Amino acid sequence: MKKNNSFWFGILFFGALWGFAEATLGYLLHSLTILAAGTVMFAVATFLLLRAYERLGSRKALLAIGLVAALIKAVDFFLPPHPVYGFVKVVNPMFCIVAETLVLSLVIPWVRSARLVPALGGILAASLAWRVVFLGYLVGQDAWFGTVSTQLHSWDAALNFLVTDGLISALLGMAGYGLHRLWKKTPGTIVLRPLVAVPMMILAILATVLL
Repeated sequence: MKKNNSFWFGILFFGALWGFAEATLGYLLHSLTILAAGTVMFAVATFLLLRAYERLGSRKALLAIGLVAALIKAVDFFLPPHPVYGFVKVVNPMFCIVAETLVLSLVIPWVRSARLVPALGGILAASLAWRVVFLGYLVGQDAWFGTVSTQLHSWDAALNFLVTDGLISALLGMAGYGLHRLWKKTPGTIVLRPLVAVPMMILAILATVLL
């Protein structure tokens, strides 16, 4: 298999794996009230993108992986909309995936080579930064539709989303970073093969449709 093809199949695999995690673990977390889904899924994204960078070694690959994961979520556009929130329940998670990808793609190449404390600081900064971006997006969304998002209905709600959830998310992201460091072996070339990447993509789409 040509190296260029392997690279793209690696992107497809990691993006599909992220999409599968969103459709399964994310679905489960949305049904619980212990932790906000985004708090945990940031840690999942951090771990997966660290593993992907270890294998693919490209910041552009990380951006493409996030795009694949967001497009998998977009499959929900072909399903009946949420009875209350409509397709906002699709658009907002997609935006979160893109925001997390943009921020993590900036810090992961540096985090991977930095000493422990600066690396953990980078994860903390990423956890807070994507939330700032998302709050800005919600301000625009609410202004356009004349709504008030849950995260913006009060200063306390906004600060809780940004600071409290952001710090918890950062701690979980640090745990993902620690797991990555403990798992020293680079992901095998099997993740670059179409016989692995394509079924993973199909599985992620099926999970999105069925859950």
